[in-house]
Amino acid sequence: MITVFGASGELGSRVVRRLRAAGHPVRAVARRRDRLQPLVEVGASIVSADLRFPATLIPACAGSSVVVTTANAIVSRERGNDLRAVDITGNRALIDAARAARVRRLVFVSARGARTTDPVDFLRAKALTEVSLKASGLNWIIVGSAPFMDVWGAVYGDAVLAGRPVTLFGRGENPIPFVARDDVARITAELALSPGTLDEVVEVGGPENLTAEQVVEIFERVAGARVRRRHFPRGLMQVLAALVRPVNPVVSRLIAASLWNDTADLRFDAGPLEARFGKLIRFEDFALQRAASRRGPAS
Repeated sequence: MITVFGASGELGSRVVRRLRAAGHPVRAVARRRDRLQPLVEVGASIVSADLRFPATLIPACAGSSVVVTTANAIVSRERGNDLRAVDITGNRALIDAARAARVRRLVFVSARGARTTDPVDFLRAKALTEVSLKASGLNWIIVGSAPFMDVWGAVYGDAVLAGRPVTLFGRGENPIPFVARDDVARITAELALSPGTLDEVVEVGGPENLTAEQVVEIFERVAGARVRRRHFPRGLMQVLAALVRPVNPVVSRLIAASLWNDTADLRFDAGPLEARFGKLIRFEDFALQRAASRRGPAS
């Protein structure tokens, strides 16, 4: 049995589907059972559990050989369902529950290059969980994911596809190895199933290091039209992130993450990753697929 926490999310549900397609028994876990119903159709069993409530975690882990977690509260606006309660304290409780349930391996989807001193709070939370997992005594695998092209493709690409002006956060000149959620899910599922017990950090980035400006240009080629650019200055981003943090930590976090994307050295050589796991989705292929999905089925 492989148990997947965060299974109602975009990434977690993809991991469940990959594992089921490979014929493995999967237990899909989320706070709300109703959001897991689509996974019943692919043969997953479903369980309700909450990282904020440790008593719910051991039963969810019971009988599992592997636990995978993609759960997070990065964009949650629900009171009490926040980064500290879920991504720090909750993940620590999950590690304890997995150990108590004698789980063989825990696979944690983190962020590539996360550090406990990072300026972005969700990166610090990821790094703190990595520290706890490495000290747990469990066999562990950490999947360090680069920013998702699905997210930033929507931020920049959907405006282009709609013919609207695009706002670039910062200068838009920093190379970023955007990676498709489908690739992260595929690699995470393969690692969950891999033989052996070697503790490992696997960095996962896309096959290209692209700037935000290049992402816009790709979508312009797909759309067959150019759009106007606007820039959100770095200095203003830094000030706004600090100002809105007390009243809206989610918006503050997204601004800080955008600033990090525009300033951090995120470059990645995908060659070794592709040699191990196969070809990765290129951004232009993703853009073509997104454009097709927005047009809908042909009449």
